[in-house]
Amino acid sequence: MRILLSHWTALTLYRRGWVLEGSPPAEPIDPCDAWKGAPGGKASNRALTQVLASCGCCPPIHTLVPASGHRSGAHGFASHCLPRGVVDARATRVRLPASEQLKDAETYVVSPELLFLELARLLGEVGAALLGMELCGRYLRADPQDPREQVARAGFASRREPLMAPGEAGGFLGKQPRYVEGARHAIDGLAHVGAGARSPMESAVFLGMTLPARLGGFAIEKPQINVKMELEHREGRVLADDLLEWDYGWSEPPLMDIEYQSRLFHGTAPRARDDRRRNELASDGVVSLAWGPADVMDPVAFETNCLNVARLRGRPFRTELRDFEQRYRRLHSLLFGSGADVG
Repeated sequence: MRILLSHWTALTLYRRGWVLEGSPPAEPIDPCDAWKGAPGGKASNRALTQVLASCGCCPPIHTLVPASGHRSGAHGFASHCLPRGVVDARATRVRLPASEQLKDAETYVVSPELLFLELARLLGEVGAALLGMELCGRYLRADPQDPREQVARAGFASRREPLMAPGEAGGFLGKQPRYVEGARHAIDGLAHVGAGARSPMESAVFLGMTLPARLGGFAIEKPQINVKMELEHREGRVLADDLLEWDYGWSEPPLMDIEYQSRLFHGTAPRARDDRRRNELASDGVVSLAWGPADVMDPVAFETNCLNVARLRGRPFRTELRDFEQRYRRLHSLLFGSGADVG
């Protein structure tokens, strides 16, 4: 018996670390295959709910069922069919805590690309972009009840590798017929995503700078995130590695670097290191800026900083939208409204 978990349940399992890095390759999903929405029977349904609750998944439990089959009406479950016409859908095996009632069940979660397709329609364009930044980043969000103390304190867990790459996600979405439910929302959201963010705050700052004016952003060209830049000192010596690893970097002239100094990870020593970096980079003609929580959490300060970046990039921000200020305030509230300096 195979159980295929999707939507918010799958996202929670990814975030809680139950889908381990280096999991077996994803398997194709046949829409007509007999994927079962729930194991069947009150005892096994209750067992699955209890096992998933221990993994942090709250009811309803979201499952995929055969496209032509009967949708499970079991209490506490939300059953879904694959969007009509979807191409190359895949799932990955997930190993949940052992349960006697589920000993014969094989449990899978939908692939990150299919998960993004499922949730983009529900999240809206900015919400889809935030989810895309997370799935293409080196972190996954956590909730305050996460038993891992460091994760709960930070609000996210770090990963060595992203769950998906923008190119792979774009390739998957590009295969989908135009009528596939959610595909248009996913494509629109993915267009705003940058890879490599290491925290929710890095993602929020990136989107606040780069989203188009119609969404309340400042349409700044996308920087690279947490990459090692290829630069040499103007006198010919090679720069130290720590001078080349930039939070946000533009390699096209003018060369520019923005470092975000969070309260969580930037004490006295890291801030002193960043100050030294900025001085050395400035001597090599790199515009290097440092932003702290006050520079992004306050909407007036963040707007001023973004306008300054646009000017320094040689593309001063202009818009004909009369209600841009309202759009900007809504976006800022969505990106930073929790008031938490996360990451």
